[in-house]
Amino acid sequence: MPITCTINPSLGARNTMLTSSETDRLWIQHLYHRLGFGASSTAIQQAIGMTTNALVDQLLNTAAASNHFDPSIFPWYLSSNEGHNTFLHLRNEYITGLLKEPIVNKIVLFWHNHLVATFGGQGHHEVQYLRLLYRHSLGNFKQMVMDIGLSPLMLFYLNGSHNTVSSPNENYARELLELFTMGEYYPPDGSSNYSQQDIEEIARALTGYIYQIPLLHYYDGLDSLQVPTDYYDPNGPQNYPKIRVNHALKDWGSKTIFGQVLDYLPGEYTQPYDIPAFMETAVNEYKRLHDIIFEQRGSQIAYFICAKIYRHFVNQTEDPAIIQQLAQIFQANGFELLPVFKQLFKSEHFFSEGHIGAQIKSPAHFFSSYYQHAGFIFNEDWFNTAWAVNPNYDPNDPYANDILSNPTGDETYNHAYHISTYTVLTGQRIFIPPNVAGWPGHHVWINEQHYVNRRKKLEEHLRHHFNGGGHYPYDTQARFLALIRQLTLEDNNQASLSLYEPEKIVRAVLKHFIICEDMEIAVEPLTFALQHHFPDNYYSPYTPIEYRWHLDRADEMGQPPGITKADIYKQIKDLMTALVQLPEFNLC
Repeated sequence: MPITCTINPSLGARNTMLTSSETDRLWIQHLYHRLGFGASSTAIQQAIGMTTNALVDQLLNTAAASNHFDPSIFPWYLSSNEGHNTFLHLRNEYITGLLKEPIVNKIVLFWHNHLVATFGGQGHHEVQYLRLLYRHSLGNFKQMVMDIGLSPLMLFYLNGSHNTVSSPNENYARELLELFTMGEYYPPDGSSNYSQQDIEEIARALTGYIYQIPLLHYYDGLDSLQVPTDYYDPNGPQNYPKIRVNHALKDWGSKTIFGQVLDYLPGEYTQPYDIPAFMETAVNEYKRLHDIIFEQRGSQIAYFICAKIYRHFVNQTEDPAIIQQLAQIFQANGFELLPVFKQLFKSEHFFSEGHIGAQIKSPAHFFSSYYQHAGFIFNEDWFNTAWAVNPNYDPNDPYANDILSNPTGDETYNHAYHISTYTVLTGQRIFIPPNVAGWPGHHVWINEQHYVNRRKKLEEHLRHHFNGGGHYPYDTQARFLALIRQLTLEDNNQASLSLYEPEKIVRAVLKHFIICEDMEIAVEPLTFALQHHFPDNYYSPYTPIEYRWHLDRADEMGQPPGITKADIYKQIKDLMTALVQLPEFNLC
């Protein structure tokens, strides 16, 4: 059972019943934006009538239960030939996940940006790294650090496989302390968290680990590091470990870290003659190393991680008192993440007015939120990932694809590729952060070029949805019309006359798609965008109702006179185009 600590009222739970009021709808959107990428109208309706505690529990428990990543969807993962498309496959599948299961995938991306290891065409390594992030995303942070530290991708990225007794490499040891666990200083008192000697000693403890070929060697966390007797048998099982310890490259001496001696226990085998025995000894040393780090610097680790969670999910401006309380909960729960996330997202502090709309969307968030708000349905309104082996694949052809990423010929699949391309053009190449510190985020997401590209690419998306013709198996224009009709009626107590009034339609759409509280300044230009196609008298309350513009009554026969369904769709497209170009659409 999660342990709670004494907390001040602002971090106490805001456990009130959510209603259909404008304020509560804003709070629901705020929660969905920070945990995921915004809420559909359906999600908001489902949240109404729940308490905030129940809603947070439901969202986080569901995310924790779906923290899996199944590599069997990639045929190349089960073969010795990775092909040259593996990164594209992984990225497209992940982007599909952003929209199908936004919460767990957003949290996974957060941890990828924390325990950074850049992808670069090593598909098997990348899948194993991703599986660990999914497994631990709302689990135990200490276990996540330990498992990721020996993953082949991390050994490759931070030169762990080049760290030897004769030539120590401090890259991973330094980042383990500075970026992955505790930071250089402890903010509550300004003290230094570690010394250069600590880095050197940790690097010694991490010597000798190498990752193996062939590609089918398997790594699934520390528990997978059991060496079978047929370790050297090329025809042996495919699930033996993907990494091992090279005895000659390992530093078998004692180390001193944070004043604690890290040595081998009586009976542990350190000689080179029994591979399973000395490898077990090395892994036990690795575990004790992390025990020392988390025991001796537990408060520092808890504060550092909770501060990063706070900046990413709440506000870039830290609140030290709140972070300290979260850190107490984190440490008291043995570095389990789920209790921290639940406490934070249930708190009065999280729902404070100053946090709503206070962050700049990442490119992944920017494009994903468009789909979430529109309520588009996976496999209907947008792409479906489907993999199949190409029977005509020629490995000698550098331009051939070993996998058919779209075997059914469904053109909507290309949305995954388009979104990944759009994020690159706006500053976020998924799975390739700029450096080991990750994407800085927030203001860094916006510069002149990226801001223009955001508007341009989302406008391009809208154009496809309204002019896509046969590119979409379902009528996305009709879905937009139905959504805007629903939003307008919900915002006006189901009054059908509201569908005659462009300004009321605009206000309803603004409240749904924009998280900022006061958007009065945008009402007039958006109303113009919606109604400029026809003379003002079409919208005048003095015009007989049978001749007035009406969101519902336009049909292919042109009723009211001169207005067709195509006209209404064009108006909605112009409204949505103007809306996504608002600066506030970049905020969450």
